[in-house]
Amino acid sequence: MSEPEIYVKVGNQPEIKLTDKITGLSYLGMDDSGSSPQVVNNYQQLAAVDGQQFISEAYDKRTMNEKFSLNFMDYEDLQLAKHKLYNLLFGSRQLIGFAILLIWLKCISPIR
Repeated sequence: MSEPEIYVKVGNQPEIKLTDKITGLSYLGMDDSGSSPQVVNNYQQLAAVDGQQFISEAYDKRTMNEKFSLNFMDYEDLQLAKHKLYNLLFGSRQLIGFAILLIWLKCISPIR
């Protein structure tokens, strides 16, 4: 299996590989501690009735944690990398899309 990759699409710009834009940044893959989608229930309180009546349910946002490694020489390099990442993702104030590419290499030996 090769290394996982993460791509970012900001607005209408083409997708870019995040680790190519920030020196020393390595993508390590998805963390196992991501949460499941949260279910939010809506209830109605009725007068003169004990309890609440179920109305509907909806799915709330899901948190996905990604692992990165950043190699830097000193505090200034760390600050520059953080600012570059922030400006790359949030500087344009446009919609951001992420694509995670996991490449599985499978060795198949020919049958003889």
